[in-house]
Amino acid sequence: MTDLLHGDFAALVRSHQNALYRYGRGLGLDHDTALDLVQEAFIKAHERRDQCRDGANARAWLFRIYRNAMLDWARNVRRTEVSLLDVEEPPHDDDFAERHALREAIGAALASLSPLLREAFLLRHELGHSYEEIAALSDVTVSAAKMRVARAHAALRETLDPDYGNVTSAGGRSS
Repeated sequence: MTDLLHGDFAALVRSHQNALYRYGRGLGLDHDTALDLVQEAFIKAHERRDQCRDGANARAWLFRIYRNAMLDWARNVRRTEVSLLDVEEPPHDDDFAERHALREAIGAALASLSPLLREAFLLRHELGHSYEEIAALSDVTVSAAKMRVARAHAALRETLDPDYGNVTSAGGRSS
């Protein structure tokens, strides 16, 4: 990776741009903002490429730059809600309706998590980061990163299946 930082920067961009974009979208950014912040992150990374001392950690370094760009954006931009008039009417197919309802439920459950838990969950399960990478990105210990992911799992389970915690050891539901 060191060669990518100092040589073929385009290869670094190609290998990480989609993951950065998905990270931003998963944390609630709209399409255009996520793309803008990806571009901003790569500009900053190029300007600061000498600061990445360990080329093997370039991915974590890029995600930290992107995360900081998102935090800066959130501090400087007033968020507005999307008007219901701007949303297109989906097709009326039963399968589509079920998938859409499930996606909506999962999206709402993710949105109900605190930003720290949502970020840890998405980094781990959407983007496949290791706990060590999550810890480095979030500036916490590895055990704290594991705890955040575990708490996100528990909260999502409770939100998506409120009866989950009421299962007895014999496999039946408690009353």
